[in-house]
Amino acid sequence: MKPRAKRFFDLVLAILAILISLPIQIFIAIALWIELGENPLFVQERAVSYGNKHFYLIKFRTIRKEHSSLIASNGNPDKFLIRNFNFKISPFAAWIRKTGFDEILQIYNVLLGQMSFVGP
Repeated sequence: MKPRAKRFFDLVLAILAILISLPIQIFIAIALWIELGENPLFVQERAVSYGNKHFYLIKFRTIRKEHSSLIASNGNPDKFLIRNFNFKISPFAAWIRKTGFDEILQIYNVLLGQMSFVGP
């Protein structure tokens, strides 16, 4: 697929996805703001793209800031295996993580051209 056609495809699909999912995004943001009681509602994690470019991946925050600092200081080189996960997240935040709705904001990364729907 040519780069311009791919970018056009990404833009059209991202705009449609944002328009369709905007009510869900607003509902989740309000519910998390009420539940967590802290700002920002979004967390940005560093990511690396295909061309070894660094960018910030946008996600919904589902745990409190003090707990996220505990995870960051865990010292475990494997970020996907958190051994000391001894704090409790709310049932709503657990459901958001289970369904993947915490990742829905990555549509904005696609809109900005940092990610793509279809491969590199």
